[in-house]
Amino acid sequence: MKNRILNIFGAFLAVFFIATACEKDEPIKLEEQLETWYISSITSTSAQLSGFVVAQGDGFTEYGVCWSTTANPTVDSNKKVADVIDGAIYHISVTGLEFLTKYYAKAYVKTSDGAYMYGAETTFTTLANIPILTIKTITFITGKTASSGGEITSDGKAEVTEKGICWSTTPAPTIENSFSTSEVAENSYNITMTGLNGKTTYYVRAYAKNKMGVGYSSELSFETHLATPSLTTDSTNSVTKTSFKVFGTVTATGGADVTERGFVYATTESPTTANNKVLGKVSTGLGSFTVDSIYNLEPGTVYYVRAYATNSAGTEYGVQKQIKTIADITKLWLPGGYQAASGYSASDWSPSTAPFIINTKEDKVLDGYIYFANNNSQFKFTTEQDWDEAYGDKTGDGILDTENDNNINVAQAGLYRITVNLSTMTYTLTKYDWRIIGDAVGGWGDGNQVDLVYNKNLKRLIATPTFVASGFKFIVNRDWQMINYGDKTLDNYLDTEGGNNITNDLGTFTVMVNFSTEVEADGVTKKPYSYAVTHWGVIGDAVGGWGSDHDMTPIGNNKWSYTGSFTVGTFKFRANDSWSGFPYPNYGDKTGDGIVDTENDNNIAVTTAGTYTLVLDMTDGSYTLTPAKSKKK
Repeated sequence: MKNRILNIFGAFLAVFFIATACEKDEPIKLEEQLETWYISSITSTSAQLSGFVVAQGDGFTEYGVCWSTTANPTVDSNKKVADVIDGAIYHISVTGLEFLTKYYAKAYVKTSDGAYMYGAETTFTTLANIPILTIKTITFITGKTASSGGEITSDGKAEVTEKGICWSTTPAPTIENSFSTSEVAENSYNITMTGLNGKTTYYVRAYAKNKMGVGYSSELSFETHLATPSLTTDSTNSVTKTSFKVFGTVTATGGADVTERGFVYATTESPTTANNKVLGKVSTGLGSFTVDSIYNLEPGTVYYVRAYATNSAGTEYGVQKQIKTIADITKLWLPGGYQAASGYSASDWSPSTAPFIINTKEDKVLDGYIYFANNNSQFKFTTEQDWDEAYGDKTGDGILDTENDNNINVAQAGLYRITVNLSTMTYTLTKYDWRIIGDAVGGWGDGNQVDLVYNKNLKRLIATPTFVASGFKFIVNRDWQMINYGDKTLDNYLDTEGGNNITNDLGTFTVMVNFSTEVEADGVTKKPYSYAVTHWGVIGDAVGGWGSDHDMTPIGNNKWSYTGSFTVGTFKFRANDSWSGFPYPNYGDKTGDGIVDTENDNNIAVTTAGTYTLVLDMTDGSYTLTPAKSKKK
């Protein structure tokens, strides 16, 4: 187009210089000439066409443009006459064109003898248009809902990517206001508006989108009926063991005075005013409200709460919030000189890394198991993971005190069950020796019991018995009058229910019992003690891939062994051919210290290919990988 314009101007200048170079009394009359100059301002329905008179000859009586959707348009196709001619140039705006359509156009003039002269033909294509649509009648009007819709009469020759209706309490709503979309494929659609306020005038338009923009229908308006109030339950905070605060907002009256507002709560979902209710500090009207607190609740209990508001149309509720009061749970930490040797932390007397004991909602006595690796280990109790409040027992009478030099001494190494009653400030310290007993290990008598040993690295009691029948339990100190555990539901969590013998397969397995004090994600709910009956395998690209295990063989003394070919790569130990996690662990060695762990990115590396014997010792969690000895011929 640019080159064409330049050529036209060059021709114009050449004619101009020829004319001015001649004497005034010797005029040169040029042949009549016309050029279609340029096309601009193209839209979906219009364009601006221009003509340029190069030489007028004997004179023209009409100037204009003509166009058609087929080649070689004439004045018999479509034409428009110029109203104004600016020197040798005239511009004409052509309207009423079709969307996204190719047109052929020419400038033309009518000579004094009635003939038509045409400029060169040029083409242009209109743009696509925004969609054109109509809005449907407003129907099913209630206090908070109403229905409408739209019908797309033209997509503007571009794909419609979204359609719906929009509404507002002010005229000319757009999609910047409230809107709802339709997912139906048809051009005609219906939509229900929700969340409206009672006795309120709304303005509605249908809309549709394509790449050219958003098209809107004409506008309709309607008024909602009287409705219950609109409100929100905003937030809860200041949660204690027996109380919490809650906030709400009445956002619309519904068209009548709000005569009461407040909060309802219960231990079941969707509470109403038939449950527990408390009035807001400002108990009527529009806007935000709260209460000082909702009191006299049960510790560690889930409550459901909603704001409510009432007018002459009825009572409405805000969205439900769920809160849980703080459990009446206490932790005590046990820093002492045993921590490093017993596998709890790198340093001794460190409250921040010490193990803890905890109570439950049902039992207010704190309880837990702590392992002491050495005789005459000492410790104290702290109420937090610092030394601000610490308790010991200077006289050794089982009563806690804050005296100086009051460390509690544990004379004999082992696993201890420790309890603390904060009501009486008393504690107990009892050594527990756990064993497996039952038909699985030969019978229910003392002589059939299998000792469990404590692995301080894995924090588990370990035994590797050969099960000869099904059915076993865990017994402490060979005494049925003390605690004994089974698993009635076979979910790998220990319980003291009747009829809870643990069933098992026959063969040799490593039994792992977890008596560590652990809590759920909420930080206060004590996890039940658990166990796993495991067989072990080795898996990884160093032994052929991560798809299946190579079974290890029990070789006595809680050890498992595998001899085979290893390539350069990595491997892990996996229990029961499972990656599922609880109750079956998998172990690697992140630090490369020869002790297995459950850290991330802990694959064990093999740097030299060869035949190796791999031994896993479940007593302390150690392993060895040594070249296999060649058999003598």
